Amino acid sequence: MWTRIYFVTLAIAVIVAGFFAYYAWSWLGSVGDPRVAWEAFNYHKRTGVYFVICAVVVLVAIGNVILWNTRNAWALWASHAYFVIFTLAFLIWLHVSGINFCLDNRVCTDPSRAIGPLLVVFGSLGLTALLFADQFLLLRLQEKMHGKTEPEVATADDDKEKESSRPL
Repeated sequence: MWTRIYFVTLAIAVIVAGFFAYYAWSWLGSVGDPRVAWEAFNYHKRTGVYFVICAVVVLVAIGNVILWNTRNAWALWASHAYFVIFTLAFLIWLHVSGINFCLDNRVCTDPSRAIGPLLVVFGSLGLTALLFADQFLLLRLQEKMHGKTEPEVATADDDKEKESSRPL
């Protein structure tokens, strides 16, 4: 059940973040006043970045439930992949496109070119460290509460029992 909830939430997050990325990018092709287009572009880009951050928090929370139930952290790392992909889109692709628009239309002077890539790198590294710590702590907490689950080891006696109980 939690896996389905995770996939539905991830699909919604991808659609909404994709919408904000496309809508922000579409403002760069506006034929109206460049200042209005620049403000609208920044508004939708910023909204998209905030949405991605909130969506990652929700996805990691659901991923923690999946990790607790299955002892498998795939959902946490899928959330990380979502974060990296959309921060690359918003903070590098759209950032560079926005700076080019800004300079071509003389809307701004001397914009920061490095802030987007730096936020992507440090945000991704920070989230990676957070997810490793989260996974480590959650699995240790689960072991303390439920005891360590050890995989079953098959022995020769088990194989003989299986063969003798098998119908001919």
